Parts: sequence; structure tokens; C-alpha cells
Amino acid sequence: MTTTGEILKQHRRTDVAKLAEAGIAGDLVFVGLVATLHVIDPDRDPISITVSEYVLGPYGWLLSFAALAFGLGVLALTAAIVASLPSPRPRAGLTLLAIAGLGMVVVGAFPTDPIDPTDPRFVTISGVIHPAAGILAFTCFALSGPLLTRPILTATSTTRVRGVAFLPPAGYAIFWATGILDNQLGGLFGNRSATGLGERLMAVTFIIWLITAALGIRRAMRQGCARVPGAAVA
Repeated sequence: MTTTGEILKQHRRTDVAKLAEAGIAGDLVFVGLVATLHVIDPDRDPISITVSEYVLGPYGWLLSFAALAFGLGVLALTAAIVASLPSPRPRAGLTLLAIAGLGMVVVGAFPTDPIDPTDPRFVTISGVIHPAAGILAFTCFALSGPLLTRPILTATSTTRVRGVAFLPPAGYAIFWATGILDNQLGGLFGNRSATGLGERLMAVTFIIWLITAALGIRRAMRQGCARVPGAAVA
């Protein structure tokens, strides 16, 4: 006979799985909209310009929506991780991931100014807030991945997340390396900047980690192979 405690546990697992799915949805919306912008606004060079600069084009609202969806998805995944991990939880990693999500929401709310990698001056308040929030989000993503990988692995037996633990810091290093080389050489590919390429590679590493973690939590909750803290047993 199914007890009240078992029913509550099942409902809680379902709720956690839905949060993980919301996180995946946010990632996929971001990827889909950014890919669409590359097609419908082809005059911008994806190697040299940042993704943020698509907001300056005729379909800029799509980029704002993509960043908002991504940030909200990260916050949903953060809630799923909190709900799936036993105490004591890794507060530093969870706080960093939440800040990264909030940072992406701010990125979506405050459009960038035109960016010249060799002369990074911003002329509006929005143009100051946007890069500051972006760099904060990128840094928090890079730090949170390694801090959260082991706890997620332990709680959900998701072995795949172990294989992608290095990706967020690696992507972050690539981003800064391309930026520094661009600045020193006046363009990594001759006169052509590689800032956009470095940012896109970094985004790919973040998204792979986020989706891998979310899929692991979703699988564990749907299959009932993870303990769910906080559910009372009758």
C-alpha cells in the first residue's frame, strides 16, 4: 500500500524533475534563438563580434529574450540542484550558479553598446551594466561547474557530469585568451578579431555542462533513484 510519505516523495521528485526540464528548456531557447539570429542577420561576423551585439540589429529583441530565457533556466536548474542535494549543500557553488543566472537576466534586460575589442568604451548606462553583468555571469559559471559536479554526481549517480566538469573553466580560459591575444596582436586572424569565436566556444562549454547536469537530475528523479531531501514519511 502506498503511504502518504511515498506519495509526497513522488510529487517532490516530479517537481524537481520539472525544474530540471525548465533549465534545459531555457538553454535550448537560447541556443535556438541565437542560431536563428546568425541566419536572419548574416551581415554580422560571428568570428569577430560578440553574441550581445546582435541586439543592435533589426531583430535585437530576440537576443534579449534569449538571454532572459537562459538566465531563468539557470535559476530553475539551481533550484533543482538545491532540492536534489542533501545537507550540507555546497553553498558556494549554488550561490555562484544563482548569481550567474541573475547576471544573464540582467544581460537580457540591459542591451549592449557597439563594441570595438580594441577600444572597449561604453557610452550609455545600459552599455556599462551589460558587460559588467556578463563578465560576472561568465566568472560565476566557470567557478560553479567544478564546485557542483561532485555533489550532483554523488546525489544522482550521474557519471556523465564528471566528464564535463572541466568544461566551464576551460571555456572561460579560452574566452580570456582570445581577448588578450586580440588586444596584443590587434586581431587574432590578421586584422580580424576572434573575440566572438572565443565567446561562442565558452558559451558552448557552459551549455554542455548545464544540460548534462539537468539531464542527470531529471533522470534520477523520474526513475526514483535519488533521495529527495525534505519529504516527510508517514
